[in-house]
Amino acid sequence: MIAVSDSALPVYACQPSMQHFVKRLKQISGARNTVIQRLIQAFGEASVLERLRTADVFSLQQLGFTAQQSQRLIAAVDLGQRITHAYSLRRQDVVQSPEDAAAILRPLIGFSAVEHFVLVSLNVKHQVLGVDTISVGSMQECLVDARILLRTLIGYGATACFVGHNHPSGSLEASPEDIALTRSLMQVTKLVDINLLDHLVITQDSFTSIREITNGIWV
Repeated sequence: MIAVSDSALPVYACQPSMQHFVKRLKQISGARNTVIQRLIQAFGEASVLERLRTADVFSLQQLGFTAQQSQRLIAAVDLGQRITHAYSLRRQDVVQSPEDAAAILRPLIGFSAVEHFVLVSLNVKHQVLGVDTISVGSMQECLVDARILLRTLIGYGATACFVGHNHPSGSLEASPEDIALTRSLMQVTKLVDINLLDHLVITQDSFTSIREITNGIWV
C-alpha cells in the first residue's frame, strides 16, 4: 500500500549536495533531525555514504535510530547500490511499455521484504535518464512525498516517467491507496508537463499495470 506524504523536510546549513543527501536520509529513515546530524558527525560528511554501505542495525541504533529506521536505511543504501551497478551502462535504454519498465523494476525491488517506491525518469525519446528510490517503507506501506518525485524529475530534465512499487506479500492487486496516489501523481506531473506513463505494482514473478486496470485516470 502506497500513500502520499505532505510533511515538510528540514533545511540544513551545508553544501547543496549534502543538503539534498540529508533530506533523503530523513525522508527514507523517518529519523529526527538530531539523529541525522549525529550520523553525519560520527561518519563524516565525506565518508557517510561509504560508511553506510557497511553499517549494520546495531551500529545505527547506537546513534539513535530505531531498529525499523535502521533497516529502512540499510535497505535503501543496498537498493541504491544495486541500481547503480545494474544501470550504469544502461542509462540510454528505451522504455516504451509497462513490460519494459517492469523489466527494470522487478530485479531491483521484486524480491525485497519491504516496500520501495521507485521512479524511472525518461527523456523525450523515452530513454532512461535515471532510476531513483523515492521512498522505502515497511512490509505493508510506503509514504511518498510528491515534491521529492518532482524535484528528481525536474533535475533530470525528464519529459516522461514510470513509477512502481513492490508488494512484499506477493499480491498483484492495486490497493485503493495505490490508485489514489496514482491520481495525485498524475495531477502534479501534469502541472510541469511531464507525462506519467504508468504506475506498476511489482512482485517477484509478475506485475500489474494500474493504467490498464483503471478507467478515468489517463484521459
